[in-house]
Amino acid sequence: MNVFFPFKFRETKEKNLRRGFVNATYVIDIKDSRIFLKNGSCLDSLSSDSALWSNFNHARQLVYMALARDFSRLNKQKDFIDKLDIFDF
Repeated sequence: MNVFFPFKFRETKEKNLRRGFVNATYVIDIKDSRIFLKNGSCLDSLSSDSALWSNFNHARQLVYMALARDFSRLNKQKDFIDKLDIFDF
């Protein structure tokens, strides 16, 4: 699942070039405006810790909501197949 959240990484005159995005599922920690990734890399950010954590938490909520939706769909399909009785031998 790919859900990205923004972080501020440099100052430019163009507002569109002031943000980068990181996949929320690869983040293991955020400290001192640095984003630590599972592969050992570290991203320096100009965003505050509270802004990074807020963006990260919103992204993780989207991940969990998508997983719950997919799981619910799988359960509905399983219930439908169980009700068919064509597999009873």
